Amino acid sequence: MAVMQNIKSAIIRFYREHPGLLDHNVHKVYEALERQYNAEMNGRNPPPLRLTPL
Repeated sequence: MAVMQNIKSAIIRFYREHPGLLDHNVHKVYEALERQYNAEMNGRNPPPLRLTPL
């Protein structure tokens, strides 16, 4: 649970510096983190992150 709180805090800090951040962007980041975590847990290489800059 602490990991999720740290991620949430990082997103809030980022939003304060970049108010153009949208819920859609945050959702995409969470999806990418989930894919990364699942790949690591299954001993696979994670897919490349394809996030666009704000």
